[in-house]
Amino acid sequence: AIKAAEQVKEISAEKKEFLRQKKELEYQIQFYESLFPWLEEFKTVPAPEAVQYVHSANGDYDEVRSWLSPAEYAKLSPSQRNQLALERYMKRKKSDWDVGIEYERYIGYLFETWGYRVTYNGATEGLCDMGRDIIAADNEKTLVIQCKRWAKEKEIHEKHIFQLYGTTVLMHLENEGRFRGLFVTTAKLSPMAKKCADFLGIEYTEGYEYKPYPLIKCNISKTGEKIYHLPFDQQYDRVQISGKAGAMFAWTVAEAEANGFRRAKRWIPEQTG
Repeated sequence: AIKAAEQVKEISAEKKEFLRQKKELEYQIQFYESLFPWLEEFKTVPAPEAVQYVHSANGDYDEVRSWLSPAEYAKLSPSQRNQLALERYMKRKKSDWDVGIEYERYIGYLFETWGYRVTYNGATEGLCDMGRDIIAADNEKTLVIQCKRWAKEKEIHEKHIFQLYGTTVLMHLENEGRFRGLFVTTAKLSPMAKKCADFLGIEYTEGYEYKPYPLIKCNISKTGEKIYHLPFDQQYDRVQISGKAGAMFAWTVAEAEANGFRRAKRWIPEQTG
C-alpha cells in the first residue's frame, strides 16, 4: 500500500507538470496566432496532411490512382478514369484547409474570367504565403487578396486586416508597381476591423459565398500544346488561363477533350507557361 501510494504521488506530480506544460504551449500558440493570423487555418489539419500540403507531390505518380481502385484504373479508359477521379475528388470529405483552398481557387477563377493575371499564392506557397492568398494583376494595378471562407456568424477581426496591410506594404517595398489590399470573406468584418480597413485603405467584400464553377483548367503551353489540368494535378495552381487565346475552364473531361485538350503530364513543369 505504501509503494502504491508513492506511485500515485509520482503520477500525480507528472500529471500536474504535463498540465502546466500544456497550458504554456496553449499560450504560446495563441501568441503566435496573434502575430501570424494565417496559422489558424492549420488548426484542424492532421499532421500527415499538413506535411503533404507543405511538400509538393511526386510528379511521377498519377494522382488519379488515389481516387480509383486498381481494378477501376486498369479497366477504364483514361478519359473515364479522369472524370471519375474528378467526381470523387469533388465529393471528398474536406478539411478546413481544403475548404480554404477551394475558396481561394474560386475567387482566383473569378478574377481570371475578369481578365486579371492570377497567381494562386496560398495554394502554391502554403505556410510561406505571408497572407497573400491571391495576387491578381491587370495593366493598371495589382491586388493582394486575402480570402476567408468562414461561417456566416463568425467575425473577421482587425488582426487579419493588419496582416493584409502589412504584407501589401511589403509588396510595395519588394517590387515596383501599384498594390492594393483586398479582403474577401464569406463572413463579416467586426466594426473595428471595418474602421481599420477604411483607415488603412484596405478594400473588403463581406458575405461573398462560394459557388460551383468549372474546375478543369485548359491551358495553352509555351509550345502551343493544348493541355488540361485536374485540380489535384501537380501544376494546377501554377497555371494561368487569363489572356491566352483558346484557353478555357471546363466542367467535364469530355468538354475539355472535345475542345482538343489532353491531360497534363505532371512531371513536365514547363507546361504551365
